Amino acid sequence: MFCDLVGSTALSTGMDPEDLRDVIASYQSRCSAAIRRYDGFVAKYMGDGILVYFGYPRAHEDEAERSVRAGLDIVEAMAELNAVAAKPLGVELAVRIGIATGPVIVGDQIGEAHRRPQSSARRRTWRRVSRHWRSRTRSPSARPPARCSAITSTSQIWGPMS
Repeated sequence: MFCDLVGSTALSTGMDPEDLRDVIASYQSRCSAAIRRYDGFVAKYMGDGILVYFGYPRAHEDEAERSVRAGLDIVEAMAELNAVAAKPLGVELAVRIGIATGPVIVGDQIGEAHRRPQSSARRRTWRRVSRHWRSRTRSPSARPPARCSAITSTSQIWGPMS
């Protein structure tokens, strides 16, 4: 799953940096709460983007359903965030969520720990090997904000999404 806060670049031009930091921190907190509720794993925060794995480090038989439910909860949490967040007048916060299902390899970069000095070898650099992990939120054909979007394989497992 990939979550993307819509319009954050435009939002940043109209807000004090500390206020923007607070909005993004609240967004990340609400997203991670929904993700944890369905046993997802936040792999990486990338500015206003969040990369999430379901089925890692613990697998379930219903990962597609868990990811869709978490995504829908995140969309719902944005309404709560809009009610309490300090933001420019007329600005509505929204999120795009892309969900892809399929085989993925997750772990340390091959050989990276051996190339780093010992002091930094303890820090893990997570990498994923997959085809569609981010395409559903960043592509020009991405769905409108406040929606979950899934690739065909996820839709086949879960069924149609509204």
